[in-house]
Amino acid sequence: MDFSAQILKIKSRKPEALVIAMYTPDHIIFTKQSYEGRLDIPYGIHSVGAGSEDPNFYKAVPVQAVEYMFVQEDFQFDITEVTDWTKPVDKKFTEMLGYGLTAYGAQGYSAVYTIYDVLQRAGSLDKEKIREAFVKTNITSGPALITGWQKISFDKDGQNLDAHGCISQNIKGKRTTIWPVANRPKGIKPIWPIPAWKDR
Repeated sequence: MDFSAQILKIKSRKPEALVIAMYTPDHIIFTKQSYEGRLDIPYGIHSVGAGSEDPNFYKAVPVQAVEYMFVQEDFQFDITEVTDWTKPVDKKFTEMLGYGLTAYGAQGYSAVYTIYDVLQRAGSLDKEKIREAFVKTNITSGPALITGWQKISFDKDGQNLDAHGCISQNIKGKRTTIWPVANRPKGIKPIWPIPAWKDR
């Protein structure tokens, strides 16, 4: 795969922002080539998950190539740095699987604790009592919020309206949560607009 023609086209059109969604192999090539071509996007490259959430992606590209890149994350990637109780969970994941928390792990962990909360309040395996307990769910602290959510509650259709992803920005070689604001590590602000290559 070669993205050089597409990168030249993007440069000629001078967009203010660029949203991309690529699996890891394509994302690696695109990132390397946009770095080599010094692709300037004033309001940043915004990667929608996939390759940019894969640790192998970051091992394969120069740190400078992803500086200031925004990533739509499926959970708060750096939650262990802002919430102490998540550190032992991350450690256990690493011991068992060889890598730390991922979106899938965090969401599964959250689901188990949400079900536990519901069953405790239902006090029964009767489906109507369980449904009633689900409807009354209002989790605002504890293990179910390991995803980085502030709350878990369900509407009449069973949807958790408080669920959200996060947005990180690569700052000084590190993916750092910048949105929601409540999830930002202390002292962190997004860098916006992005410095042009000539100014870095």
